[in-house]
Amino acid sequence: VILGNKCPRGRQFALDELTKPVRTLTTTVAIKNSTIRRLPVISSSPLPKNKVLVGRNLLEKITVDAPINVGQPVLKNALNLSIDIIATREATALKNNE
Repeated sequence: VILGNKCPRGRQFALDELTKPVRTLTTTVAIKNSTIRRLPVISSSPLPKNKVLVGRNLLEKITVDAPINVGQPVLKNALNLSIDIIATREATALKNNE
């Protein structure tokens, strides 16, 4: 029984949190040939809560090459969940003399 909710969305959120909790994964990945050392990324949709640490550990092993555009996938179909990991920042490539 869920009590105290003032709207249907709150009730649904509580039910989902109890039965199938999800979280958005935000972290960084290593990047080569760029002026930044780590590229911030986010999951395209929430992952099951029990997969977040598995996903983070997977992303610790990934290195991408610059240039990268905002919204560009750096990992497609992460953990076979039909969820992409996408860049949230642009990363330009180093010029030859940098």
